[in-house]
Amino acid sequence: MQDREVSPTVQTMSDDDYVKFKNDLGLAEIGIGVKDFKCIGVSPPDDHPHIYHNMGDQDFIHCLYCNTKYIFRPYLGRSDTEPLGNLFEDNATD
Repeated sequence: MQDREVSPTVQTMSDDDYVKFKNDLGLAEIGIGVKDFKCIGVSPPDDHPHIYHNMGDQDFIHCLYCNTKYIFRPYLGRSDTEPLGNLFEDNATD
């Protein structure tokens, strides 16, 4: 299967609508349980723009900012990752 390059899309929806993932360890691949999500790169304050990604019919997508390959794992829950620890929980208050 060939990797596809997809341009990141900036959405106007609330950040609460999408689960966010981080890659603090610089992993090449992260398994996730959703096909639409936001990637933030590493945790703040060194994060990149929080970019919306949608895998569509594919089972993977690369973030063009940090080059993390996200792979859809249907057995994972919405906030689960393989390996563990790559969910970003934004506890900031407005």
